[in-house]
Amino acid sequence: MAFQTEFNLALRAVLGAGKILKKGAKTARDYRLKGAIDLVTEWDLKSQTHVTEIIRRRFPDHDFLSEEAAAGPRTSPSCWILDPIDGTTNFVHGFPFYAVSLALLREEELVIGIVHNPELEETYWAVRGEGAFLIGERLR
Repeated sequence: MAFQTEFNLALRAVLGAGKILKKGAKTARDYRLKGAIDLVTEWDLKSQTHVTEIIRRRFPDHDFLSEEAAAGPRTSPSCWILDPIDGTTNFVHGFPFYAVSLALLREEELVIGIVHNPELEETYWAVRGEGAFLIGERLR
């Protein structure tokens, strides 16, 4: 598989972030507003830290674009795009419809995408040239 190393690392990071969020979903979910209607929780930040630390250990020169961090200039041909809780409003209100979303942009082409919902135990992914999958089953 093309991008095997990057995919394996990204999947491990996303699944680990999902475990963190599932734990957070069982606790009180304090939040603050980061815009007129956008919420952010401590769990967004914990998820983001988990994913970025795992990937930066292996790929320290890769860029990151994350919903909860200021964007800097691109300095690498590889850029990870992260939403540490896609669906924070659902998470805050106890609805099981939220996910960790991570993609890898290489040059100007998306080559990996992973969306993991820890509550429903569903993980979707796609790798350029390999197809799309749900929990390991090819999607058609």
